[in-house]
Amino acid sequence: MNVHSLGDGPSLLSDAQNPLREFVRAYGLVERVMHPYFQKFGVTPSQWGMLRTLWRAEKAGEPGLRLTDLSDRLLVRPPSVTATVARLRRASLVRRERIAGDGRAWLIQLTLKGRRLVQRVLRGHERQLRLLLDGLSTSQQEGMMQIMRQWSEHLERMMAATTPGNPSPHVRNGHGQKTVHTSRKLTRRS
Repeated sequence: MNVHSLGDGPSLLSDAQNPLREFVRAYGLVERVMHPYFQKFGVTPSQWGMLRTLWRAEKAGEPGLRLTDLSDRLLVRPPSVTATVARLRRASLVRRERIAGDGRAWLIQLTLKGRRLVQRVLRGHERQLRLLLDGLSTSQQEGMMQIMRQWSEHLERMMAATTPGNPSPHVRNGHGQKTVHTSRKLTRRS
């Protein structure tokens, strides 16, 4: 089902069947369900997202990540990354090191305390994620995954087509149809 822009036909934006509205609602509910889980460990969901991203980078052999790399991987604006890193530093969960040869850049790394926390959270994390998805059958979960990947690819194409010098918010979707978006900035929390 396509959402039409104004003038192209009926719009789902005011309709109770709007899939974007349901997505936002579900995302909010996931955050509410997960918040108490992360709170047991003394972190917020966004702090967990950063810790988990640094953990994955470490496991992939990366010694740490620049603030810009964290921002890109988390799809979060740089000021939010900087503020989250500051809170995690105060909690001694991450540290930052100057990058040799680049006096302005910092490499963000997990501390031993941060690694231990990630390991503790991960012990029950899979079970918590299973609880979140228990309301869906395996085939529904697979279908949702396929839809989310397809939608993500579409949004990535939109972001790539929308450059600061391009005043047109019109892009072609994967089916050759012209769509309209009103915002050029997309953020996502983990």
